[in-house]
Amino acid sequence: MIVYLSISIGVALQISGSNWDIIWHGIGNVESFLTPPHSVIYSGVALAIGSIVLGIILFALLEHKKGSNSISLFYFLRPSIMPFSLKLAVIGSILQLTAGPFDFWWHNQFGFDGLLSPPHSVLASGMLMVALGALIGIHALKRDNNTSFFSKVCLAVAFAVFLMVAVGMVLMFTLPFSKGQYFDFNPDPLTAVAAASIVIPFLIGLCLFSAARVTSMPFIFTSITAIIMLIQSTTTIISNSYFVGIFPFYLLNIFPALLADIILQYRRGEGITLIPASNTTVKRYLIASIIVPLFFTTLFFPWSIDVYGGFFKPSDDIRTEEFFIQLLMPVIIPIVIPLSAVSSMAGEYVVWRFMNANRMNTMF
Repeated sequence: MIVYLSISIGVALQISGSNWDIIWHGIGNVESFLTPPHSVIYSGVALAIGSIVLGIILFALLEHKKGSNSISLFYFLRPSIMPFSLKLAVIGSILQLTAGPFDFWWHNQFGFDGLLSPPHSVLASGMLMVALGALIGIHALKRDNNTSFFSKVCLAVAFAVFLMVAVGMVLMFTLPFSKGQYFDFNPDPLTAVAAASIVIPFLIGLCLFSAARVTSMPFIFTSITAIIMLIQSTTTIISNSYFVGIFPFYLLNIFPALLADIILQYRRGEGITLIPASNTTVKRYLIASIIVPLFFTTLFFPWSIDVYGGFFKPSDDIRTEEFFIQLLMPVIIPIVIPLSAVSSMAGEYVVWRFMNANRMNTMF
């Protein structure tokens, strides 16, 4: 469990460093190999890959101990013997390691690039696979033989990190920051706005609904949202003087998650209880899981607003938070919020159908 948690923390450092790096460039700091954001990214890569290697060794030792002494320890190091979670993490780490030399070659050939480039896509894909591997591994351990509070915390961290990376992948393909020296990978502005407004709430609804159904941890939505807010606030809100003034307002994002958890934990005739809501109806799960995605524009501020900036092209004199206020009444409330509600319901429906199908397969 600690190994998988370390993998998730390593990926969290990578996504934190990546967010910070964008801010670092945006405020005009000089680029070099050992910038503070790069140091965070490299530390995260080292922690994740080191934890994966340790996990493989521990798995082989445990299997060797359970099996016959006549079976060589190297037998359990074969990729076909390893659990799926470790295989996924290994493939993801290989992609991350190849992305570094690929990015170096790309810069030598084509100069500076933007957010979306082939090397960056390889790196992000590797991060997503490693985060998913850690999430699957923690869930498998908790389901099989570990119901401690620590295992529930690990699962909340893994869900939050995976969601952050998944949303980061969507933002990579929708933010208007991908014009390089020779290639312009910026997406069509209208397509980018539509994709972000649909896919990000879908992913949030999918992850939160999954977390609520597979964990018995009270206030799971609040826990996941708080972890996301910790990553977002430290790397994009308070990391520079431009956004630090809105930090108290950013903290308000915790209240939708608290409301969702209260709905999830409330039982008719019993009030609010910390007993896991195992008998909560699907309707209550749906209502709770829709609330947080409604506020994805503020939860993932400023990146979510920058996506709309690619289409509306505000003046350079307008601050990002001022642009958000301008969009609130004509765009976000009447269009984006209803769209995000439908999209998050679609994500929850996918999880619900998958879990029901899996339960039926188990019965037969």
